[in-house]
Amino acid sequence: LLSDVQKYGFYQDNNCYWFETVKGLKRGTNFVMEPLFHISSVLNAKRIYKITNEFGYSQVIELLQKDLIGLSAFRLRIESLGNFLFEASEVELNKLKRYLYEKTDTCFEVTQLGWQKQGFWAWCNGIYNGEFQSTDDNGIVMFSGTKFYLPASSKVYASEDSFFIGERRFKHIRESKVSLNEYTGKLMKVFGDNAMFGVCFYMACLFRDHIVKQFGFFPILNLFGPKGAGKTELAISLMQFFGNQSKGPNLTNTTKAALADHVAMFSNTCCHIDEYKNNIEYEKIEFLKGLW
Repeated sequence: LLSDVQKYGFYQDNNCYWFETVKGLKRGTNFVMEPLFHISSVLNAKRIYKITNEFGYSQVIELLQKDLIGLSAFRLRIESLGNFLFEASEVELNKLKRYLYEKTDTCFEVTQLGWQKQGFWAWCNGIYNGEFQSTDDNGIVMFSGTKFYLPASSKVYASEDSFFIGERRFKHIRESKVSLNEYTGKLMKVFGDNAMFGVCFYMACLFRDHIVKQFGFFPILNLFGPKGAGKTELAISLMQFFGNQSKGPNLTNTTKAALADHVAMFSNTCCHIDEYKNNIEYEKIEFLKGLW
């Protein structure tokens, strides 16, 4: 305890922090914080902590860097979790930050699932490079000595049904008992030669970054035909290579911002947009040309 006071200006006792002040030792919090990870980012750095109060109640909290640069912002975030009080001043907060920053490991957030330039494939619940490696409860997974953060699988967001909806469908469930030959054979039986082009497009998508680098563009698969011909069903069948996917957004009535988010969610994968019509607004036609 004495060494902690000498180095950091406070010590921990009964899940509370006691700070050294000009008036002697003073209790500054009714909780303690266990550093988990620092998520490194130029624009969106964050830190993850396990916070436990004096009654043993614990939560995992994700703090943006802006939540730690001021006392008011810090209090707002921790008090929103329940009975967590910081009773000291900003001086004591800086002492606590010095300790927490020293003890926190750094990892990197995977912001776009699919192929990663580091050499692995990222699902929402783990990574694949020859074999599947799942994340821990905090959404952390190790690859080649570096830790990566997959927020969709973190227990921080486990109760948030409206977060990471698309990412959570992009999930490694199990090794399939159906071979690629069997699956493509079924597709050919149902969709005929159209399935052949669809499967070729799927294979090309896996190497989209190389193709774009080589040729400067990437083709768009346009599934067209009368109502009930099976256009959407073929698209959904191809999307099942990437988890339990549903049909894509309607191009006509989806906002341009939502479409941009949809296509930016994954890398080197298929992406489905439904219901193209020749009379869609000009900006969306330019959007599709930009994808090409």
